[in-house]
Amino acid sequence: MARPLKKNAGLGAPIVKPPLLKIFLGQCSVLAVLTAGLLFVDVTTAYSVLLGGMVCILPNTYFGAMAFRHSGARSAQKVTTSLYRGEVGKFLLTAVFFACIFVFIKPLSVGALFTTFIATMLLNWFLVHRLSNF
Repeated sequence: MARPLKKNAGLGAPIVKPPLLKIFLGQCSVLAVLTAGLLFVDVTTAYSVLLGGMVCILPNTYFGAMAFRHSGARSAQKVTTSLYRGEVGKFLLTAVFFACIFVFIKPLSVGALFTTFIATMLLNWFLVHRLSNF
């Protein structure tokens, strides 16, 4: 009688789902504090910063939710499909959000918008690295 295989015996390490909720809450916390502080300096800059951060956070949250819906070798096709859909959705959401902001939000501090978008992206990478067990 054959012995049952141990979980992941000889198969390599499984892909671990990053702590998406902690990353999302960390980004939102930093963005809220920054926006609240800027309200006393300049309202246009404050809401431009808020929008720039949200343009990064919301599509990344969508991607994370889509990318980690499935796991395991038996779900390889579903994992691949979810990754592609998540990435396409993230790209489209980002493009639509930027388009809506430039069309509907006046006045706008474009420098603050893009600076915060890039800073939030960097914060996302930092939090993923810091909170994940690599």
